[in-house]
Amino acid sequence: MLGHRGTTAQVCSLFPWQADRGIGARGPLIGTTWPWRAGWYYDPFALYSAGLLDNPNIMVYGEVGSAKSSSVKCLIARHIGLLGRDGVGRQAFIVDPKSEYTALGEALGMRIVPLRPGGAVRVNPLGRMPGSVETPEEMLSRRTRLVIALLSSMFGRPLDPEADAIVGWAMETLTFSDRSDDVTLVDLTELLRLPSEQMVERSGLTRAELTERARVVWTLLDKLVHRDMKGMFDGTVNMATEWAKSGTGIVLDISAVFNDKTLLPLTMLCAISVLQSIYMIGNAEDEWSVPRRFLVIDEGWSITQNEEATRFLQENWKLARKRGVSNIAVCHRVTDLGAQADTGTAISKIGEGLLDDAQTQIVFRTSPHVLDATASALGLTAAETAELPRLQKGCALWKVRGVSAFVQHNRSRYETTFTDTDARLAG
Repeated sequence: MLGHRGTTAQVCSLFPWQADRGIGARGPLIGTTWPWRAGWYYDPFALYSAGLLDNPNIMVYGEVGSAKSSSVKCLIARHIGLLGRDGVGRQAFIVDPKSEYTALGEALGMRIVPLRPGGAVRVNPLGRMPGSVETPEEMLSRRTRLVIALLSSMFGRPLDPEADAIVGWAMETLTFSDRSDDVTLVDLTELLRLPSEQMVERSGLTRAELTERARVVWTLLDKLVHRDMKGMFDGTVNMATEWAKSGTGIVLDISAVFNDKTLLPLTMLCAISVLQSIYMIGNAEDEWSVPRRFLVIDEGWSITQNEEATRFLQENWKLARKRGVSNIAVCHRVTDLGAQADTGTAISKIGEGLLDDAQTQIVFRTSPHVLDATASALGLTAAETAELPRLQKGCALWKVRGVSAFVQHNRSRYETTFTDTDARLAG
């Protein structure tokens, strides 16, 4: 019998259809594929640089207790621990609605910033950080989108064209003023209460008429900054100061409002804007001068039930990619995104856009009643779909731009100290 000589590149042909090379050994080890026990490595930035991903954004889904948050924490810890250099290389900004990331933040030396109504830390979601490369036009867009999303969430519907225009005129006045970088929500509220001459001219109305028509948005913002969320986002605190003290990132702990389903989405929107203003600092071309950053939004469902809020999130994702940021949204199910709303509706299209803007989909154990929706939204095969309700804790289906694998996430003993969210129940 004649022998055959080849290289390791051809060895996989000895076992066809049983194992593949996956997405390659790029980045930290995440776990092992099931059932073949091959290593699974993942770095969205390396894959993006290699042209294997068109965007570095990540969506994570799974039932409560399936270990989705634990896996995200390990991903962040390994990237910062292995690829970070005193804050250079990798950083993480985390919106933490349940106070579950404090242990991770402490382990990585991140700044933990608690925000609560009546609290001592009052940050400015409209601020512009020193050293930011954000242009006035980008700043105006970010500010206006945030305020429109806040107001529409409070209304429970999109703003009417006149209210939208009044907010836009007010934001233009503030953004192109002498103190543009330090504008606050309190300043905006006051300007809506007493419109400027510039706003009067833009509107074509008398001052009395404009004041009356602006009253509805003024009263909502006044309720936000002077009552319901007073002591959170009505200040001038520059988060760049907190960021500079760490180098590895920031955890915004907003757990004080987690059980308030009205305030939670508003707080998360403001928190995202605060963190977005930080990663606008510096040019993102070189990861060793400006770090690659993760923006983690846990309980992402809370801001994807409203059209304008979801639009704000989607547009933030598109801008973040340009700045070297991988967004990670953690939800319970794919239907949280609104992608399963009536076909053709605005919220449906925005939800579909969010899915398209995240080429890494990680699906942990999934309830049978949303299997069809999950399979349809993510393009799963029948075999993949059938496995989802049976997945063990810590095992997930990874889909990375067409490459699929079931991956068993592995934790070290040390990692359990900052990832085990069941410790209180177990104790």
